[in-house]
Amino acid sequence: SFDAVLCGLALSFFPNLEAALRECFRVAKPEGYLVASTIHAIETPWEAGLAEIAKSYREQLAPAPVVDTKDLEREEEVTEVLEAVGFVEVEHRVDTRQFFFRDEAEWWDAQWSIFRRAFMERLDSESLQEYRRQATRIVGEWKTGGGLPTTVAVRYSKAKKPAAGLPSKTISRGETAPPLRFAPLGKARGQAGLAPVAGTGAGNESRGVAVRDRGYERRAL
Repeated sequence: SFDAVLCGLALSFFPNLEAALRECFRVAKPEGYLVASTIHAIETPWEAGLAEIAKSYREQLAPAPVVDTKDLEREEEVTEVLEAVGFVEVEHRVDTRQFFFRDEAEWWDAQWSIFRRAFMERLDSESLQEYRRQATRIVGEWKTGGGLPTTVAVRYSKAKKPAAGLPSKTISRGETAPPLRFAPLGKARGQAGLAPVAGTGAGNESRGVAVRDRGYERRAL
């Protein structure tokens, strides 16, 4: 068992989230922690334009399997799924950062990671090239001297496994929980007792998969 279980930007990709979290709970020591990150929001000035373009491709999308995953975009959703498997003292922190894609080519490459891969892989080659031409034209209109601006907010959630033999205790509103403590990556890497459970998974797990009730407008893929 481990002092801490880490899960980076992966919870919303698990087809059986409850089973994955129960395994995290199982391998954590009593009074150990799960620290997981999820996408809180992704903001880009061109999003509305791309969503409008994508509507014209609905009839051209190839069929794909449907998996029942969770968005986990709201803090309450994350708290609920963690408490459901036995974790307590759930707390959250949101970190918002802005970064810039160097140019349209770098932006397009990023769409195959966590942004639009599930949508783009369902287009045939001709439609994909046409979509790329239209999308990069719209995105390019927002280019600044620093590049193409994108704001990403990531939520970090920490939850505790109760001590063995003690009843679970959920922190109520107004009650103070112990502060979040995150070791610097340089110290955490290779440290005994830390168990990275899953990476982002956005590349392989979402390949060829349409996500129920998200479709082409799902921004976190």
